[in-house]
Amino acid sequence: MKFDYDIEDDEIRFIGEKAEAKNEPAKEYTLPASQSPQILEMEEDVDDFGEDEVFTMNLDSKQMSINECKQMPMDKCKQILMDECKLMPMDECPKTANMSSTDKDGDNNGKGNNNNGGCRRKMRITIIILVLIIVGITLIKNCKKDSKSESTPYFENVETVETPKKDIPVLFDDNVAGESRVNVLDTIINDVGLRIYKPVQAHASLLLGNLPFEDESIIYIAQAADIRADNKKILGAFVLEGEPLAWGMSKKGYCAIINNNISVGVSDNSPLFEEATEKGGYFFRQYPLVNNGVLCENEPKNKSYRRSICQRQGETFMVHSTDKESFHDFTQALVDLGVDNAVYLVGSEAYGWAILPDGTKEIWGLVNHNQPQTTSYIVFRK
Repeated sequence: MKFDYDIEDDEIRFIGEKAEAKNEPAKEYTLPASQSPQILEMEEDVDDFGEDEVFTMNLDSKQMSINECKQMPMDKCKQILMDECKLMPMDECPKTANMSSTDKDGDNNGKGNNNNGGCRRKMRITIIILVLIIVGITLIKNCKKDSKSESTPYFENVETVETPKKDIPVLFDDNVAGESRVNVLDTIINDVGLRIYKPVQAHASLLLGNLPFEDESIIYIAQAADIRADNKKILGAFVLEGEPLAWGMSKKGYCAIINNNISVGVSDNSPLFEEATEKGGYFFRQYPLVNNGVLCENEPKNKSYRRSICQRQGETFMVHSTDKESFHDFTQALVDLGVDNAVYLVGSEAYGWAILPDGTKEIWGLVNHNQPQTTSYIVFRK
């Protein structure tokens, strides 16, 4: 048996021995590129065939177009060549006819190795995309985790609920003569017990570090800013006697003390931070409770002893809950009290005291001798 390959003009021509014996011209058989890519892969420009173009092979007398050959089973294409090779040595059999079962299985869709290569490329691209997605998600989670750790308080963000503002008379008469003192008033609002402390003729400031137990000039002291649970650093912007010690806005509430004037409010970027730095003042951040008479919702939902510094109708005072309350219930009581602005002071078991008008020392919370040196206090002195 003799094979003669004459590849030109996108044709594959096989000449059989019967045609030679009869001295007959080679008969042509059209083989579709889509059905037998293994045979046509020897050609470099197979894909250039048009739908109606014809290429031939003399194994049959019939001639077909590409569209007509698409209906021809792939197995038949392979079998034609394999039958011609049965009597030939393996090394002489055309490579395209020597198809193993593996090649056959790998070519179910008639796309051959090119298809497998395409699949592999698609798989690699898919894997790369998945890896990028996983890395992106991980980075986002880490960022969220870092952001959460910054706002995680050591001791213990904001919707608003409007409540009709009430016209409540002044709580204390500051015109009464006398020495520096803390006026005290007890009241109950919405079943929430409140104790109100109003320093009179006192100077306000911030203190950092250990509690000055022996300082008799202090008439009121309570813990001010919170500190981070992970590194014990001050949480949020903090200025002490004009020196910035911390930056950031983990909480929108602020309290500024400049030339003994106290400002309480809610702001993303308060100019009072820079002013306190320039004028030797004080500044700290805390949870916002009331903003222009509007209740501010906060994330913690547990119940605890609550404390705050408030401003109402031109007066500044501190309000403590007498029982454990949720943020919402405590803040709602402040709104109903007529408070204009209020921010949180560290509650729970944080230690502090006040000197009452009769000279007695009222204490709250528990002493913690292992407090971090970054613990801060708001202080009113005689």
